[in-house]
Amino acid sequence: MSGRNPSEAGGGLGQDGAVDHGQRTFPGRRTVRLGDVTGAGRLRLDAVARFLQDVATDDAADAGLAEGWVLRRIALRIHRFPQLHQEVDLLTWCSGVAASAAERCTTLVVDGRVLVEAVALWVFVGPDGRPTRLDRERFAVYGVATERRISTRLHLDDGPDPDAADVRRRDWPLRAADVDVLEHVNNAVSLAALEDALRDEGRAEAAPPWAVEVEYRAPIDPDDRPVLVWTDATDGVLTGALRCGDSARSTFRVRSSDGDRDAFPDGFPAAVAARP
Repeated sequence: MSGRNPSEAGGGLGQDGAVDHGQRTFPGRRTVRLGDVTGAGRLRLDAVARFLQDVATDDAADAGLAEGWVLRRIALRIHRFPQLHQEVDLLTWCSGVAASAAERCTTLVVDGRVLVEAVALWVFVGPDGRPTRLDRERFAVYGVATERRISTRLHLDDGPDPDAADVRRRDWPLRAADVDVLEHVNNAVSLAALEDALRDEGRAEAAPPWAVEVEYRAPIDPDDRPVLVWTDATDGVLTGALRCGDSARSTFRVRSSDGDRDAFPDGFPAAVAARP
């Protein structure tokens, strides 16, 4: 499957009509399977992360830029959840660059309607695992998006104090299946932990829209013993982290609609809005 324009991909649809991206886009398609959903049949957040990771990997490989990418942060606008057995059309594109990072936008579309928008920051690293500058000539395959500069700044703090009285915490043991070929815990695992926190708070099936943010501060290694900590604020915003020892390795925040309050605060990233 190669990069193509939206008319060829059959994707790129906004919530109320066509979106013309005017640059390289890459399509993918996934069926929501039994192993992807909650007991109520909605697509789990960790499955969303796997869908996004797969289409990003396929696009980068097709563009000749497959090696050296590490996910730094991801923001999701979830308007509705894909459901069991539904066909999901994905469309992904580069929406901007920094010296050693690139921003990727992806939409998940069911029956012509964007259900999920994702904006992710990927850092390009060298063989030593340290950020290294992008080769702009090779990266030019992505087109006009390389002219848009992006920030690599993280937005969340280290998460709640694990010793605070109002913070919930529990051990979150790793499985062999959580470790990927890079010999660290895969990015999707942090969203599986987030699903556990949502379940324990009775919010796993809360009605969308949802705004979800996850940031990756340091790798989780196979021998680590993560602790999941979180707090559910009175305004309906759940914040938390996966911690190993004294450090937060990944942090998260979930905001859902509450009466007249919009789930998406001003400035919250949107894939459809990021199109050229």
